Amino acid sequence: SDHANVSPQSPVSSEDYDRADASPDGPFGLKPRSAFGRSRQDYSTVDPGFTMRRKMEHLREEREQIKQLRSPKLSMAKCRRNVENFLDACKKLGVAQERLCLPHHILEERGLVKVGLTVQALLEIPSSKASQLSCL
Repeated sequence: SDHANVSPQSPVSSEDYDRADASPDGPFGLKPRSAFGRSRQDYSTVDPGFTMRRKMEHLREEREQIKQLRSPKLSMAKCRRNVENFLDACKKLGVAQERLCLPHHILEERGLVKVGLTVQALLEIPSSKASQLSCL
């Protein structure tokens, strides 16, 4: 009788599979995902004021981080020198003069279209030429 439910590929009967599926842990001894989740009763014990305070603290921290990112770390003289060095490097890499933006386009954050054209010209330079210049 037991042999009637056995498939040729598997020595385990279909009744054994049914018994395995009926176990509280599920097949193969694995627990269903719901066993790891929190029950609704647990959520009712959480103080909503506590979670709101945590969220507000998190928002304050993010706001402070954004303020720190916006504050300039370099003096204007160093920024200007960095921009001029960038434009000199563009010239050395072969960006045509008419495709170069001017320093005030970057420093004053105006003329960003012209800055974009300069960056586009940089991207069009063959990588072999750029790697040769980086070795100098």
